[in-house]
Amino acid sequence: MILVGCVVVWVIRFLCKRKSLKKIRETKRKKKRKVKEQTDSKSGLLCELASSGEEDHVIEEETNAKSARSVLPGKDLSEWYNSVEAVLQFHVDQEDKEIGRMVTNKLFLSSKKIESGSHNGNEVFEGIYERRLVAVKCLDLSRSNDADKNDLEILYKSDDHSNIIRLHGFEHDKDHGYICLERWRCSLDDLIRLTVRQFSKSTKTVAPSDSLEEDMAKFNLWKAVGNPLPLTIKLMRDIVYGLLHLHKLRIMHRDLKPQNVLIISKGETLTAKISDMGICKRLITKDIISFDHLDTCYGSPGWQAPEQILKQKESETIDMFRFGCILFYSITGNHPFGRSSDRDNNITTDNKVNFSQVKHPEASHLINQLLHARPNLRKILGKKKLRKDSIDNHALNHPTFWTANKRLEFLRVASDRLEQADSALLSILRNKAQSVFGGRTWDKKLQKKVLQIIAPGSQQSQQVQVVQQSKRTYDYANIRHLLRLIRNTINHYLEFPPDIQQLLGQVPDGVDEYFASRFPDLLIEIYKVIAKNYKGESQFETYFYGNNI
Repeated sequence: MILVGCVVVWVIRFLCKRKSLKKIRETKRKKKRKVKEQTDSKSGLLCELASSGEEDHVIEEETNAKSARSVLPGKDLSEWYNSVEAVLQFHVDQEDKEIGRMVTNKLFLSSKKIESGSHNGNEVFEGIYERRLVAVKCLDLSRSNDADKNDLEILYKSDDHSNIIRLHGFEHDKDHGYICLERWRCSLDDLIRLTVRQFSKSTKTVAPSDSLEEDMAKFNLWKAVGNPLPLTIKLMRDIVYGLLHLHKLRIMHRDLKPQNVLIISKGETLTAKISDMGICKRLITKDIISFDHLDTCYGSPGWQAPEQILKQKESETIDMFRFGCILFYSITGNHPFGRSSDRDNNITTDNKVNFSQVKHPEASHLINQLLHARPNLRKILGKKKLRKDSIDNHALNHPTFWTANKRLEFLRVASDRLEQADSALLSILRNKAQSVFGGRTWDKKLQKKVLQIIAPGSQQSQQVQVVQQSKRTYDYANIRHLLRLIRNTINHYLEFPPDIQQLLGQVPDGVDEYFASRFPDLLIEIYKVIAKNYKGESQFETYFYGNNI
């Protein structure tokens, strides 16, 4: 009887649980039907997607600079369907709210607003344009201005570059225009404020949004405040590439700032793209018109070059000044010219920047050149050298953007050249030695085991002959001998014992980090010496005139 009673209880519980599950499933089905009815009534396109066909693939995407028509992305559309669901998901539990509307047969405009980025006073929403997730900048046609028209015009001419935000199309109805742009995750300003928050102990530092903080948690920009990681340098290089593209088209951006640099997140990488071309100007050349109606627009306060604030003649160098401000801000979290209320005055009076905040010697040197008060002395992107297809004074050729391999190779070539330096140059090197070493000699920064194997001092000459006849002794107070050590480390790395290789790290990244962390000023000091004395020699052309990063 007890057994029968247990079975009866179990059956009753099972039936109750089954009934409960059935009720939950029915509720979910009703919810889905309601959402589907809403989307059906507003979007024939979304209905088509829901019952999509199978081989819906396309060839490589064209940009508006190549073609007036956007095409589908060249990938499996099932990935895209998941993205569409992500756009609409936030509405599923808000049955009384509007999902969006079909503007044209190509554009579905969501009601979800995008807050990040600078929009020139226009609202921006998520949307779907020709089966592609986009950001839709909405223009009130009754109040449209020259900046909006200019933004659209410049994007049509310049978006065939991976570091310019892509224009997918333009739609309009009776009252509004809709600029359909590549979807971004946040602005550079959002990203840096988030990084400052991570390093700040102050509870007053507010995150741009909780979801952004969660999404960006896997990306690290700084080792410490003022000391950037490679990802930050990569994003800065992206900006320079975008500016170079604009300058080749004879276009000045004129309003570059962190809010106008948008961040695209794809998988494990971030890409920076320039946006908001509202007050761009195209320099007057043959068959190119200057937008004279924008002559009275000078961009956002606090990020302007001195000549913009003083309303003087402009050139592409204003973009480089602005980039210098962005580079400083992206590394330190601070504006180089102080508080917002003081910036314009500090810029026009050439108020000195506190470079001690920047702990990256190469970046500090570049920022110093970019922020020069005299435009003709700034690092630029477009000044041509006599040799065809080379770019003189090119910001991209600065050591800030060099790879580990290029850094080591430069030191190796410089070591060979400085072996024949004259007495005047040797005197300059001696004067730099202690600041580079952080003391009287450089041996204190290396492990004893490394010194014994690859850098024996002159007092160890007899031991050297026993260890290896081919090795030369080193003067630990001589900067040229430190360069020789690095050169020989590169050349003879495979001959070292495994434990020494482990201490040094792999070539090139590990070895570069080993020496750069111990002698952070060495590369930039040698770079300055070579730039002043041997820049024109053939072995150094790639470091000063080439653009092979």
